[in-house]
Amino acid sequence: MKRLCARCVLYDGMQFALLHRQMPERTLAGFHVDNDGVCSACRAWERELDVQLLDADLAMLLMARPPRAVVALSGGKDSLSTLVAARLEYGLDVVAVLFDNTFIPASVKAQAAAVCHGMGVDLVVETAPPAAAENFARSVETMGPGAELPCFACSHFLLDVMERTARARGAKYVLLGTNYHASWGSRPRAAGLMKDGQTRRLHLPFAARHTPSDVERNLARVGAVPGDMRGHSTNCAVPGLVQVRLAPSLGHAPEREDLALEVMSGHLTRGEALATLARKGG
Repeated sequence: MKRLCARCVLYDGMQFALLHRQMPERTLAGFHVDNDGVCSACRAWERELDVQLLDADLAMLLMARPPRAVVALSGGKDSLSTLVAARLEYGLDVVAVLFDNTFIPASVKAQAAAVCHGMGVDLVVETAPPAAAENFARSVETMGPGAELPCFACSHFLLDVMERTARARGAKYVLLGTNYHASWGSRPRAAGLMKDGQTRRLHLPFAARHTPSDVERNLARVGAVPGDMRGHSTNCAVPGLVQVRLAPSLGHAPEREDLALEVMSGHLTRGEALATLARKGG
């Protein structure tokens, strides 16, 4: 029987498909659930998180001059909420970038365009070069245990596009809609540097500690209705395909790992994450 962590949704003896990219190896080496029922990842998070650093990450964004940022707009609920918060709550001069990996439904792209139009925000839609797009589609079709997930390749494309757009627009910040850390060196941080060493990236929902209620409120402000797709996604078909391919060999849906991070960061309660897994069979 799986021994589930009493604080998150990870369990003793589980394999990891995603967390090796998002947590330092020291937090996963010897991963276990202790005698008090708490996993070693949650213990590390409790020990190393400093919310004052998150406040400082957010304050640096708001002090940036010019107050200009590029927002990664995937069309999902979190990225839409991030765009709304950046523009309407923090008053930033923003441009949105949607990287179309060919697995984003037309309805999602249409809603993203409508939200941008309604707020007077420029929307840049980018695609990968044909050969790279072909390779990406092939990696989605052939992915399996031990192979690098196609989502990581998509992230590389997106970050390159974001950095290039930031330079062209004179923006010092790239804003991402993920609600957990951008980096975890000595401590989890909401901010980090892009490859150019100058442009900063910020996971705005994590820095601002957005909850699902905050996301719902932001979406309501612009009349956006998120989709409900497989694989912990409201905008892209790939996470659902990852779940179908990898869940049998892992013994769990990969989204369990993302949900664990959202619970640790305070975005979701443990009960909400467990309910999501029960609803989606993870």
